[in-house]
Amino acid sequence: MSTVTAEIPLHEQVQSFVRTPRKMLISGRWHDAASGNYLLHNFGFSVSCA
Repeated sequence: MSTVTAEIPLHEQVQSFVRTPRKMLISGRWHDAASGNYLLHNFGFSVSCA
């Protein structure tokens, strides 16, 4: 089975928004949202890759 992919151009404002670092408010404190490490380590979430 083959897969076809196509690149979809994104508007410059969308690209800028997605690239901007964000924060998450967790338990009354702001944390960087990029890695998710706070959630993994402090709330017992586990990640499995198949």
